[in-house]
Amino acid sequence: MVSFAFRPASRLSSNILTHQARIRIPRCTSSSSLLRRGLATPTSQSEQPRLRLGSLAPNFQAKTTQGDIDFHQWIGDKWAILFSHPADFTPVCTTELGAFAKLKPEFDARNVKLIGLSANDLTSHDEWIKDIDDVAQTSLSFPIIADPKREVAWQYDMVDAQDMTNIDQKGIAFTIR
Repeated sequence: MVSFAFRPASRLSSNILTHQARIRIPRCTSSSSLLRRGLATPTSQSEQPRLRLGSLAPNFQAKTTQGDIDFHQWIGDKWAILFSHPADFTPVCTTELGAFAKLKPEFDARNVKLIGLSANDLTSHDEWIKDIDDVAQTSLSFPIIADPKREVAWQYDMVDAQDMTNIDQKGIAFTIR
């Protein structure tokens, strides 16, 4: 799981969101691995963007289990945690989301919004939420982003260089991290 915490825009001198993240940076050691990394992009970019502490948090529009969002507008004046999972119904991801769902009141009390990201579509997410609720004995009430083309994952540098050798028929990496 990759997670990002975002500062609310109202706490900055400009109207720009700054991401503060603890992220694992894949190491690309050769030009061929960089080339492979570029082949799986869902856009025309030649290389996946890099996020660093202090970078601008990329904005995006996406479909979620709670409707369409514009990420920066959705955050508003709160903090936000964006966390990703490679696929719906994986055992670890299911229990992690269940744990976040149980702790949501604690995050709410601290002015923090939660949002998940998975590489599946909304239909799968809806079924997965039922499974999460059953397994964790909770009621998941935060949105999960549908990212079947890995467009959000790509913007947030969540496609691992190792996954570039695991390309599906659409030419995109199977998993996000």
